[in-house]
Amino acid sequence: MNIVINRINEHLRRLSPAHKTLANYILDNPDQVESMTARDLAKRTHNVPSTVISFSKKIGFKGFNELKFQYLNDEQNNHSINEEIIYSFKKAEQVTKNQAFIDAVQLLISARKIFIMAFQMSQIPAKDFYFRMRKIEPAKMIFFDSYADQFRMASLMEDKDVILIVSNSGESDEILDIERELSKKNCRQILVTNGVNSSLAKYATIELSIGYLEENPILFKEAPTTARYALIYLLEKLYLNILHANYDESFQRIKETSQFFKY
Repeated sequence: MNIVINRINEHLRRLSPAHKTLANYILDNPDQVESMTARDLAKRTHNVPSTVISFSKKIGFKGFNELKFQYLNDEQNNHSINEEIIYSFKKAEQVTKNQAFIDAVQLLISARKIFIMAFQMSQIPAKDFYFRMRKIEPAKMIFFDSYADQFRMASLMEDKDVILIVSNSGESDEILDIERELSKKNCRQILVTNGVNSSLAKYATIELSIGYLEENPILFKEAPTTARYALIYLLEKLYLNILHANYDESFQRIKETSQFFKY
């Protein structure tokens, strides 16, 4: 998000003709802001420097220098965020090249039932996967939100079932508690995580560890930001591989449940 651009857009309709000329020039030429002075901007828009200063104040800055500083700072932050998101995707993509990923796809395809376990922020990518998979494998998919329901879910599992565990850190206390109950079962487990050498890894039949670790350990454990994109990316690749493994049949199931094709 660029605060300068947002403020310009918010004030644009209420600006005077001279200020609107300045606003439109910045919106049309954002790449030139870095090298411009107030005098440069005034000259290019047939204004005077004092108009540039009053325009800057009109949209909430003390002057053009503060406007410019805010703009450049936002651009730098946005660039860093974009690079981190792309890097998280690349880390997840590396996992899809491993034999473990291929094995996980085959295990999910052959499963009698697929039980999904996830808590807190990890439920967001897990739910996305669940709802997509229900379109092509509605009878297979089982997922409950609450800890109590997921704990009871363990009693429903049979030997040919597969548990897909989604845990950003691989240290979910809730899932570790449920693992004590699962130890009595012979179900196969697929762990999707960003954690490295995590506590949940020792229970996994197949571990898909991306290894994207955010710098702030509190954010990583309690409110993952960019790391969440890595999980979403990897789960999306699992879904797409399952979808295309038997595309015609999967598409027909999606079509049968779609309101679009009923009219």
